[in-house]
Amino acid sequence: MSPEQEKRIKLLEEAAEKMREEIEEKQKSKREALREWDARQRESDREGLRSELAERHLEKLTEGEDGAGAAF
Repeated sequence: MSPEQEKRIKLLEEAAEKMREEIEEKQKSKREALREWDARQRESDREGLRSELAERHLEKLTEGEDGAGAAF
């Protein structure tokens, strides 16, 4: 191989390594964002269930009043 070809190969290898590092950084960022998304999704599901349970509890409390008005 000529020195020019060796130099060109070295430059291409360096560019390829830089691209690999950029891809790794993007994948890391994406994984972090997905973990955050999953955590927020679980939190949203949990709070939705809490709200539903509170509504059911309130309905049961108001059923027992037999139209006598608010308990407060």
